[in-house]
Amino acid sequence: SGIDPSERAAAIDAKLEEIQLYTFPELRGPFLHASLLKCDSDRHLLVLTFHHLLGNGPSYWLFLDELIALYREKAHHEAASLPEPMPLAEYVSFRQGYLQSEAGREAEAFWLKQMEGGVPALDLPVDYARPAELTYGGTRREVILDPALTAALKKTGAAHRCSLFMVMLSAYSVLLHRLSGQDDLIIGVPFDSPIRMEEKDRNLFANTTNMIPLRSMLYDGGSFIDHLRQIKNLVIEASEHQDYFFGNLIGKLGLPRDPSRSPFFNVTFNLESGELHQTLPGLEIKLETAGVPYRSPVGTAMYELYLNAAEKKSGEIFVQCDHNADLIAPETLQRWLQHYKTLLQGIVADPNQLAALIPLMTAEEQQELVVSGKLIAATSSA
Repeated sequence: SGIDPSERAAAIDAKLEEIQLYTFPELRGPFLHASLLKCDSDRHLLVLTFHHLLGNGPSYWLFLDELIALYREKAHHEAASLPEPMPLAEYVSFRQGYLQSEAGREAEAFWLKQMEGGVPALDLPVDYARPAELTYGGTRREVILDPALTAALKKTGAAHRCSLFMVMLSAYSVLLHRLSGQDDLIIGVPFDSPIRMEEKDRNLFANTTNMIPLRSMLYDGGSFIDHLRQIKNLVIEASEHQDYFFGNLIGKLGLPRDPSRSPFFNVTFNLESGELHQTLPGLEIKLETAGVPYRSPVGTAMYELYLNAAEKKSGEIFVQCDHNADLIAPETLQRWLQHYKTLLQGIVADPNQLAALIPLMTAEEQQELVVSGKLIAATSSA
């Protein structure tokens, strides 16, 4: 708090970045790290960092709900009535029982059928030779979609009874198809266990995320709407079978292990929304949409591309993408993200155009490329 007020915001940001890189003791715990920053004589900032083993997005919302209730009880003598916790062992037992149930066997058959014909490996046009063993060093880049584009994407989806998630995932898959030149690929998408909805009277604090492999195919002559319908049906069917654990599917398929790649998929997609902002006497609680700005350490990348889109209350969508820096250069990723934004703009302009022909570059960018090409050709001939 002794820092000059003009430098305080920058100092807080620097401290937040430092906290962001906190390393948890390996497999020993504790898996929650709390920091209290004194910003001024009467203003403090509580920063909570969770290990992903401990919980996922829905768990963090539960934590904040209970923290608010306990604060009210302590500071304002309002009795806290907290839901009964659901033991983690009970959740594990539920998962094990699910695999032996009729629903579990049906889900297994569904996913095995999805992977008939083999699991396609996505080969993006990377900048560097693929290391013999998978690496996790990365950086992050982002583009921002303005509220007008967000509204147009929602309108396009609504016209075909599709959510914003379905529209943006469909566009992302089109981009990957076109970058790779492949008509068959798999994208990993995180789904949360429906047990939270089934157990509304009890709180489950755990990482219940299951990465679902969604198989996308881009057909010759198909419009974006055709592709959107395919992805919509795939998402609906996947959600009906989402409790079949990803790890079990890997075991059933007996895939050959390639130490240079993640099993099944090397790209992921996620869309987040929702913000918490409550003002209590002496306390302001603010949690913006997860992913803006301190989602996870920036220096790591779990996949070749980990795209996380976060919708703000303002209507903006922050499209952040972590990438494997040993494969993809930062400027390449930034160009791909701009392609994604241009693709989305083309979709809302005419969703019925062929998916393979929707522009990835604006007219201005195409002109610059033409001019640049002419200059290179002239230089070479000289």
